[in-house]
Amino acid sequence: MKNETFVFISSDSVKIYSENIKKEICFEDKGVRNVSPLIMSVIIREALDEYALPDNNIVLVPGPEYVVCSEKITSHVKKSNDQETFVKDMEIRVPEVYCDMTSFIMSQKTRFVCNGKTVRNFEAVPLLQKYFANRQITEFEAGYLTELLANLYKNDIAVKNIMPSDSLMPVSETKQAYCDRQILLSFGRDKTFASVSEGGVIVKSISYASGMHKVAEDVSNNFNISVNTAVKMIDLYGFVFLPKEYLNYVIDVPVYGNVYQNIGLADLTYCIRESLKEMFNGILSNLSAKMRDYDINSEFVCETSVSINGMGDLLKLILNRDVEFISCEDFEYRNMINIYHEFVKYDFELKKQTETPKVQVQPEVTEQQPALMDKLANLFNSRIKPFLLEPDA
Repeated sequence: MKNETFVFISSDSVKIYSENIKKEICFEDKGVRNVSPLIMSVIIREALDEYALPDNNIVLVPGPEYVVCSEKITSHVKKSNDQETFVKDMEIRVPEVYCDMTSFIMSQKTRFVCNGKTVRNFEAVPLLQKYFANRQITEFEAGYLTELLANLYKNDIAVKNIMPSDSLMPVSETKQAYCDRQILLSFGRDKTFASVSEGGVIVKSISYASGMHKVAEDVSNNFNISVNTAVKMIDLYGFVFLPKEYLNYVIDVPVYGNVYQNIGLADLTYCIRESLKEMFNGILSNLSAKMRDYDINSEFVCETSVSINGMGDLLKLILNRDVEFISCEDFEYRNMINIYHEFVKYDFELKKQTETPKVQVQPEVTEQQPALMDKLANLFNSRIKPFLLEPDA
């Protein structure tokens, strides 16, 4: 059996991992800004052909921007113990892909709130008591993935399973041992995402309408230079915390022809730091609005499309805790394949436990007598039988 090929998709790039290939294809390098499912399927097809990879046994790994977490609270009165049997908790780590797939639900959990207390078991709610049902659903974005899978199928690409990128993040085992939840901060080009996983299942997905491109735009606006020049300056001189020996360092930036503009490295550092602080505080503010205790017993993992010197130290100061930064090179195929097969086995065992044999109910057999026989029997018992009984002498 051939090994699986992992295809990570995001709004910025496609990353392909196989036994011998580790490749990232950036959409910006190809001149594509808004990537539709059709364009993404063509790019994946070209990458598989370029690196001579099989187009079957593909595991699609969507990023946090394609995960939707919804919550619905309804009010009820408990009338019977089997009233809510139609609401079943379910959990799938690696959803399978089939041709008429319309649902991409990974997790569905229901909590019941009664008398100010939250319980997971419906039987704990007293009979005839008013309660609230809080249903939490985590699923992939159905519209985009449905269209993407259809276009991949047209390009002869067979997707075997789908799993979120959070599940494959390389985190040290020692840190996982004492952390109840993992929070992935993903800094893309135009947006920032935070996804919260508890027990390996995503429970919250938060976004912030600003990404790493904003840093280049802020440098461009602050120093009146082009965005391309700002990107080059960030790549060459991008410091968040400037070493003291460079405090008086000045950069000569070409503006046009022989005209140059002097920019102090300390001023550049300050501009980059303030731009990053605004982005960090924005996503963390949105996160705290959804989860007030987000920083308790949490392991923070961060991935970014652009790495700036000192960026990790700034985020650690804001969070007041360690942050593990990862890049494309940190992913190991051996670890991913082990996690994948472990999750597939987990889903199989969970499915076996939830499947209960159907009880065959035998229909009750009742003897039926014709109506004429009932009338004759009643006539015999009331009119004839008394005359047959002789009184005692």
